[in-house]
Amino acid sequence: MLRSRFAAALAATMAIALALPVAAQAQDAAAKAVAYRQGIMKANAWHIGPIAAMAKGEMAFDSASLQHHADALAALSRMIAEGFPEGSMTDTSKAKAEIWTDMAGFEAKAKALQDATAAFAAAAPTLTQETLGAALGPVGGACGGCHENFRAK
Repeated sequence: MLRSRFAAALAATMAIALALPVAAQAQDAAAKAVAYRQGIMKANAWHIGPIAAMAKGEMAFDSASLQHHADALAALSRMIAEGFPEGSMTDTSKAKAEIWTDMAGFEAKAKALQDATAAFAAAAPTLTQETLGAALGPVGGACGGCHENFRAK
C-alpha cells in the first residue's frame, strides 16, 4: 500500500516536472507572438503617421516619402496574421478571443488590409496632397474593420 502511494506520488511529480518546461515554452511562445504583433502594429503606426500628416497638411507632401511609407504598410500588412498563432494570449495582449473562434473572419479582415495597402502603394506615385486623404481612406477602413471586431478597446 505504501509502495503504491509512493509510486503514484512519484509518477505525479514526474508528470508535473515534465509538463513544466512544456508550459513554460508555451508561455514563452505566446509572449513572443504578442511582442511580434505589437511590433508590427507599432511599425504600422510609425508609417501611417507621416502619411496622415501629409494628408492633413501638417507635413510637407513628399512623393518619395509617401511611397516609402506606403510600401512599408503593404509589406507589414502581409505579416499581421502570422502574429496570431493559436494560444497566443497574454495579459499584455489586446487581442480578443474572437480571433481564434472566428479565424476565417480574422483572416478575411487581414486580407482586406493587405488588399487596401497594396492598392494604396500602387496608387502612391499618382497621388497629390489633394488626393491623398481619399486614397488613404480604405486603408483606415480596413484597419478599423479588424480592430472593431478583434481588438479590445
